[in-house]
Amino acid sequence: MQEKITFDKINVGDELVPREFILSEDLIQQYEKIIGTNLFYSKDSPFGYRIAPPSIATAFLVHSFYATYPQLERVSGRLHAKQEFEFIRPLRSGQKFVTTGRVVDKYIKRGKKYICYELIYKDIDGNELIKAKYYEMLTE
Repeated sequence: MQEKITFDKINVGDELVPREFILSEDLIQQYEKIIGTNLFYSKDSPFGYRIAPPSIATAFLVHSFYATYPQLERVSGRLHAKQEFEFIRPLRSGQKFVTTGRVVDKYIKRGKKYICYELIYKDIDGNELIKAKYYEMLTE
């Protein structure tokens, strides 16, 4: 049985387990069905190749955190509080990338416990694609 992870056991500075992904054309198409298609993201984009809608980055946001703290993945009572993104380069169809990150803050506000972690999405050559911060309220 896994040890129960509580707010007190998550530390600022904890490194998150890196996760590797391939952004498939199929996933992009499924995502576009939900949000609507925009020709800007077609093969004729200003970048000269097929790119994904920037908001698709949210689909990969929590994987490193829950790979690090798997006991929290199925806990009810978590609440998405806030997210921030800095888009450096667009994600491409068929692109392989890795997310790495760390816990950057934890605090109590109005009696509620919050965790903030940051992620960096990098391509296989190590180029930064996206920087993200995710804030989540935890209940125990």
